[in-house]
Amino acid sequence: MRPVLTAFTNLLMLGTLVLGGTHRVHATPLVCAPRDVLVGHLRKTYGEVERINAVRDPGRSILVVTIAPDGQFTVLAVRPDRVACIILNGRNWSIVSRDHTRPLPAPTF
Repeated sequence: MRPVLTAFTNLLMLGTLVLGGTHRVHATPLVCAPRDVLVGHLRKTYGEVERINAVRDPGRSILVVTIAPDGQFTVLAVRPDRVACIILNGRNWSIVSRDHTRPLPAPTF
């Protein structure tokens, strides 16, 4: 559980760094729904397709990333009861590196 929590915390911190900067932050209500319903809604409404699925136990995803062809993306946290909540969304999704053996380059902001 600890490595999963650490990875999840790192993802949230990354989202904060990417979205934070000098932009104002506005509180928005948390959007949650059954996982399959929410993923289906993102596909039908925004053309987003499930591309990344972090799994804790066989058959139990804890993090889902959906991506549209235009780079729009949504990150979902999935609870044990299979209810998913949107924790991050945005535009301009890009793959930095497909080689998982080398460290990522330093970001250029």
